[in-house]
Amino acid sequence: MRWSWVGLVVVMLACVGTSSQLPVTPTEASTAQPPEPAPSGALLTVVVRDAGGRPLSGIRFKVRHGRADHAQALWGRTDGSGRAQLRVASGWYVVSAVVPGYQSFVDTDVRLGRDHPATVTMTLQPGGRVSGRVVDASGAPLRIVWVAWVPGDETAPRVSAMSDSEGCFSLDGVGRGRGVLVSERPGFIRGRQVFESPPRDLKITLTATGKLRVRAVAPDGRAMNISDADLHRLDAGEAGDWSRVAADGVVAYEGLHPGRYRVATDDSPHPGTTWTVASDVAILPGQTQDAVLRFEGFQERVPLRGRVVGTDDRPLTGIPLIATSGDVKTGDRESVTRVMPDAQGRFVMEHLLQGPQRMTLSGADEVVQVAEDARDVSLVFHAPPLTEGFVEGRVLGPNGRPLTHFKVEATTFEDPRGRYSIRVPTTLPQVLTVSAEGFAPARLRVGALTSPRTVLPDVILDAGRKVRGQLLGLDGQPLPAGRDVTLVITRERDAHFSQDTRSARTDANGRFVMEHVPREAGILQFADEDAGTAVQPLGADQEEVTVRLVPDANLQATLADAQGRPLEGFKLMVRCQGRFGSMPTTDAEGHFTVRAPGGQPCVVKVLQNGGPSAWPNPPRRVFFPRQFVGAPGETLRMELRARTGTASLRVTLPTASEWFEVALVQGDVPLPPTLPAMETLVLHAIEPDPGASERRPEWNERQFVSFGRGSFEFSSLPLGHYTLFVMENREGIAVHRIPVDLSKPGVLDIASKLPEDGGAFFPR
Repeated sequence: MRWSWVGLVVVMLACVGTSSQLPVTPTEASTAQPPEPAPSGALLTVVVRDAGGRPLSGIRFKVRHGRADHAQALWGRTDGSGRAQLRVASGWYVVSAVVPGYQSFVDTDVRLGRDHPATVTMTLQPGGRVSGRVVDASGAPLRIVWVAWVPGDETAPRVSAMSDSEGCFSLDGVGRGRGVLVSERPGFIRGRQVFESPPRDLKITLTATGKLRVRAVAPDGRAMNISDADLHRLDAGEAGDWSRVAADGVVAYEGLHPGRYRVATDDSPHPGTTWTVASDVAILPGQTQDAVLRFEGFQERVPLRGRVVGTDDRPLTGIPLIATSGDVKTGDRESVTRVMPDAQGRFVMEHLLQGPQRMTLSGADEVVQVAEDARDVSLVFHAPPLTEGFVEGRVLGPNGRPLTHFKVEATTFEDPRGRYSIRVPTTLPQVLTVSAEGFAPARLRVGALTSPRTVLPDVILDAGRKVRGQLLGLDGQPLPAGRDVTLVITRERDAHFSQDTRSARTDANGRFVMEHVPREAGILQFADEDAGTAVQPLGADQEEVTVRLVPDANLQATLADAQGRPLEGFKLMVRCQGRFGSMPTTDAEGHFTVRAPGGQPCVVKVLQNGGPSAWPNPPRRVFFPRQFVGAPGETLRMELRARTGTASLRVTLPTASEWFEVALVQGDVPLPPTLPAMETLVLHAIEPDPGASERRPEWNERQFVSFGRGSFEFSSLPLGHYTLFVMENREGIAVHRIPVDLSKPGVLDIASKLPEDGGAFFPR
C-alpha cells in the first residue's frame, strides 16, 4: 500500500450480532451435498464429539467467512469417525452447527493460512428447546418480537427467533445450563430474565412505553416555538432509551418507561435573562401525555443596584455577576440574570423575579443571599481564581505602522489601530500565532495570566524570507511541472495537526518559490507514487535549496496471533517522521505491504480488528508498536504477534473528555524536554486498548465509540517497569508522568489526577 499525507487518525469500531441460527431438518440434511474440496487452499478439520467424548457422524456444519455479514456458506458433514476436512481459501472463518437434540455450537475465531491449518473441535452438549408466548399487559399476543437465548456456555451461540402472529416463539439448540432470555420490540420496554436452566411454556409480558408532547406558552399567552426541553426521570429504576424530536414548536419524546418525569424549558425574554419553567408529568404505558409549560404570571421585582467588591474592598471587574431566583430542580420557576460590573464594580440588574436572590460570580461556588425587598446592595466575595482572561495588544508592520487586517489564531481582526483582544485560558502558558497577508507568521508566547486583562507587547510582522528551490527526480533531472512541494516547520514534525505548513508548485524546470517563510527550521517534503520521496531539511536562514527524490523503502509484514495464525482484516497505521503515513489492512494470509520514505524513522501500530459481525465477538488482540527505518530501495520484513503478557494496567481520571490521551512506554523514561519530543514519544508509545465492548452482548445492537473517555486499559502486558503519560491535548499538552511497576499478574489500577492539575505543560 502506498503511504499518503495524514494528520489525525480517528478510528471507530462497531460490532453487531448475527442473525439467528435455524435448525437443519433431517430432510434438508439428507439432500444437501457437500461441495467438492478445492484442489488447493488451507486445510480445515472439524471434529465432532458428544459430551462423553464419543465421535458423532453425519453432523452437518456451516463455514462462512468472518468479514462479511451474509457471506456464502460452505457446508460439511462428519464421517463415521466424527471428522470432516475441507480445503478453503486462507482467511478468517466462523464455524457453526445446529443439531437436533444438542446445544448449538459456534466458533467465531477460526484463522487459516497456507501454512496454518486449523482444527475445530465441537463437543456437543445435550440441548433442548425454549418456547413460549409474548403478550402485552392486557394479555393480547405480540407479533414480531425478537426473542433470544444468551447461553452461559462460552462455546454456544446466541439463539434467536421472532414471535409469530399468535405471539408464539420457539428456540431450538438451547443448552441445558444457565442462560438469559431477552426480548425486544419497538414501542415496548425490553424484557430480560435469568434462568438456571431453560424454561418451558414461558409467558413473556412486555410493557408498552409511553410518549410525551411538550408545548410552551409565552408570558403574553401566545404559543411559543420551542426546539428543546430538558426531561428528567423522578422515579428510581431505568430511564430507558427514549428519543426526542422537535418540530412545529413542539418537542416530542418516545420510548419513555412508565413513571414520573419532570420536563422543563427556557425562554430569554430580555438580554442577559433566562426564565425556566417546569412541570411534572406521569407517563402511562402505551399512552401519549401532553405537558404545557407556561411562562405566564412571572412577576418582576424592582431593579437591583449595587457594587461588588472583594474582601480587600477593591472592585471585582471582568467577572460576570449572576442573580438566581427559584429552583427548577424542585419544580419551581427559575430566573437567571447575568450582568458585567463596570470598572468600579457597580451594576444594575433588571427583570428579576420577585423573591430573594442568590448572587454568585461566574466560575465560583460562593453564594451571597439578597433579600426580596433589597434595592441597593454591597456584595462582598472572595475573588475567584481566574480560568479565562483577555489578552490584548497591537500588530504592526516592519515600518512600525499598524496592520489593519490580520489574524490571531483563527480570529480575524480589522482595526485601523491594529488592535486585538482575544479570550484565552489563564492557568496555562501558551503560544499564539499572528498572521497577515503578505507577511510571515509570528509566534507570541503568553504566560499564565494573573488578571482578567493583560496587555502584551506589540507584535511586529515582517515579510519573512523567500525560499527558492528545485525538485529533482531519481535520475537527477527536474520533474515535470505541477508538483507540490510542502514545507513543515520542524517543531510540528510529529504533531497530529499543523498550523505552520505551506506549499509551492513546480514549474517546467522543477523550480518553485515559497514566499513569506518564517525564519525557523523546517522540512521540505514531496512524495510521488512512482518516483519516490524527498525529505529535505531547510535551515532557519536558508533561502536556496535542492530537493532530491530517493527510492522508497518497502515493508512486507505479517500480523499473527500468539500462536502464529494469520489475522485477516486488521487495520493498521504506519506513521513516518514528517507525518507521512498510510493505513493498510491485512489480507487473508495476514500480510500487508507498505512503501515508506527511505531513511526516515517509522512506526507501525495495530488499530482494530476487522469484520462487520460475529457473535460472540472474536477475542480482542493487542500489539506492541514496532519501529523501523528502511534504507532507500530496501525491502524489510517484519512479523507482529499479539501480546501475551499476564498483567494489565487500568487508568482512571476524575472526569471524561475527548481531549484526554494516555501513552505507555516500557522502562523508566523521563519527561521529554520539549513539545516536539513529547509528540514523538506519544507517536512511538503503546496505545490503550480500543474502547471496551462485550464479547457476548445480549442485545442485537451496535457498539458506539465514545469520544469522551475517562478510563483506559492496557492489557496483556509483560511484567516489568513502565512509564505512563496522562495527557490533555488541547491548547498544548498538559501531562502527568507516572512510573508503573507491573510486578505481578493481574490488573493494576491507577487513579490519575487531571493533567492540568499540577502536570507539566508544553504550549503549542
